[in-house]
Amino acid sequence: MSRAHDRRNNFPQAVTLMTTLYAQHFHLKEAPFSIAPNPRFLFMSEQHREALAHLLYGIGHDGGFVLLTGEVGTGKTTLCRCLLEKVPEDTDVAFIINPRLSVVDLLANICDELGISYAADNLNNRLLVDAINHYLLARYAEGRHTVLVIDEAQNLDTDVLEQLRLLTNLETDERKLLQIILLGQPELQDKLARDELRQLSQRVTARYHLKALSHSDMQTYITHRLAIAGCDRAIFSPAAQRFIYRQSKGIPRLINLICDRAMLGAFAGGVSHISKAMAQQAAREVLGEQATASSAAGWKPALTWVAFGILLLSASTWAANRWMQPPSQTPEIVSESAAQIEPGPPIIVDEAVETPTPVATTPEAPTPNAATPEPATAQQEALNETSPADIALSDTVEETLIAEPADGGILQDQQAAFRDLFAVWGIDLPNDTDPCTFADTQGLACLQQVGDLGRLRLLNRPAVLPWQSDSGDIAFITIVSISGSTARAVAGDVQIELPLEQLSQHWMSKFTLLWRTPQAYQSDILPGTAGPSAKWLNERLSMLDPTAAGKEKNQRISGIYQGRWVRKLRQFQSDAGLFPDGVAGPRTLIQLNTQLHEPGPRLMPDLSEAQTATSH
Repeated sequence: MSRAHDRRNNFPQAVTLMTTLYAQHFHLKEAPFSIAPNPRFLFMSEQHREALAHLLYGIGHDGGFVLLTGEVGTGKTTLCRCLLEKVPEDTDVAFIINPRLSVVDLLANICDELGISYAADNLNNRLLVDAINHYLLARYAEGRHTVLVIDEAQNLDTDVLEQLRLLTNLETDERKLLQIILLGQPELQDKLARDELRQLSQRVTARYHLKALSHSDMQTYITHRLAIAGCDRAIFSPAAQRFIYRQSKGIPRLINLICDRAMLGAFAGGVSHISKAMAQQAAREVLGEQATASSAAGWKPALTWVAFGILLLSASTWAANRWMQPPSQTPEIVSESAAQIEPGPPIIVDEAVETPTPVATTPEAPTPNAATPEPATAQQEALNETSPADIALSDTVEETLIAEPADGGILQDQQAAFRDLFAVWGIDLPNDTDPCTFADTQGLACLQQVGDLGRLRLLNRPAVLPWQSDSGDIAFITIVSISGSTARAVAGDVQIELPLEQLSQHWMSKFTLLWRTPQAYQSDILPGTAGPSAKWLNERLSMLDPTAAGKEKNQRISGIYQGRWVRKLRQFQSDAGLFPDGVAGPRTLIQLNTQLHEPGPRLMPDLSEAQTATSH
């Protein structure tokens, strides 16, 4: 008995040690694919940014409900924890994680979360609601705001939801006293659509539904989490990532589980690159029979379709024998777009087949002076280049990467790339100095983003980009301008014009840029913020409208960001194509700097400058 008890006590320690060892194996600071809702690892895809903006917008309104729904594992709780880090300092938050409660238990739980005292021996709805009402009035008198967050809200009973609606009736003549955020699975939407809950549904001031990640978002998601953990190279092969996407269906929690298990398997095997076979094994361990069934479902239809296409291409006996092998010998073929084929079950076709590692029994390669390859080999190469699956089904065929820049000296280590980025701003970056820490001393800040050329163009600042070579090595490139279909890259005294097509094929879809910050800037400027940064923002907003600026010139501009200034910023955000949440974060402030022609380098000339140059 004691030995079994010891083994149970030692098991968590063994798991922790194993995780630490595999992180060391990949040269990481920590395990990148934990399923704990750590906001630091939050991947802000476009839909996650919109969801967070909706939540912030909802909190900014007085009272009512804010609704965030999504499938299991899409990141609702993590997103909410990120939201809680951004709420104003004058906000009190109660977080309910177990909503399977009666009305009385829920009210008592809310009191516990907010530190409201009550008589435990005499619990009833009226006394608890009165206690909550007195607390909210007292907090309102102190200028504070109260938010109640309920996770897994789809489990709330109808009578509990009705009681929550009644809580939002607590109000003064000017505003409601309680804001409620409901997080739940799609069933919550169905529940709120019921006729008996229509009054509650009408009080939802903001709602958003999180969907699963797309294939491209998943690739960026994996890169993002690895980068946060300290990895600067590709670990998962493209075929492994495609398989992970099929098995996870884009659900972040399943992506985390499979990737974590695959990295643990790679550590156990002493390798540092994860193949499709390793991802398959990890999926079987995580998903069990579900993974096996998922793979088998699309196998035979895919094999039949590919064989038919190959027979149309060539009547070669070799080709037929090669591609009509039994499933145990034929590699699996998969494509994202195959699921669109109708009728019948989804047909899965792959853009590229991962070549198995040669074993000792593989025949020797021909010598350099060997004769021309046999017709079968040449035909195989031709078929690989023009597979009917690629022609008919796949819109995401992987193209051969363009060669490295002919110059060979444009790729650098990260510190050298940042040295060139600071040089564009007219600043010398000292050796052995952290670039982003140094930027803070120069009135600048680093902005690290995951995104494509469209995002980079929108921010319109020179940037450092990670570049992955054909061999998988990671280097860095400094892009200082974009014009037409080319980008200008610099490395010290070396400059080259780089085709955007080549850049996009090697670029790892993330970048770091520098931007000029407001005075005393610490973080996002939220409604209600007071101080130098708020005054700076108000002054810039007054400059957007020359007519209004003339009227306000002799007026003292407030040092509190509120009221009409919030409305001005929302209008600016809307005009600039940003979500109008009234929160001045880095992207909004960068756009504001650009609009007002604040000093600093641009990736592309301002529109007004370009028009002036054209007119001359």
